[in-house]
Amino acid sequence: MCEHRWVRHTEPAPTHCGNGHPLGARRVIVGWLPCACTAVTNGGHRTHTCRTCGNVTHTPACTGDRMRQPSTLMLRNHDG
Repeated sequence: MCEHRWVRHTEPAPTHCGNGHPLGARRVIVGWLPCACTAVTNGGHRTHTCRTCGNVTHTPACTGDRMRQPSTLMLRNHDG
């Protein structure tokens, strides 16, 4: 959950990875993947990587259309 003085945003986290392993404290790495697919409204997906098997869950699920790779975004930001 993310909290700010004026806004409170709650995003449901997956309880298990795609291979059925439980996700929780010390069992998951939470990250961020920039993306331009139609499923996102905030520029990317929250990622949950299972520390047991490496399976990555995207929240919201990626539709795959217009997806940009992070390296492409870094180059664009670097070049201006």
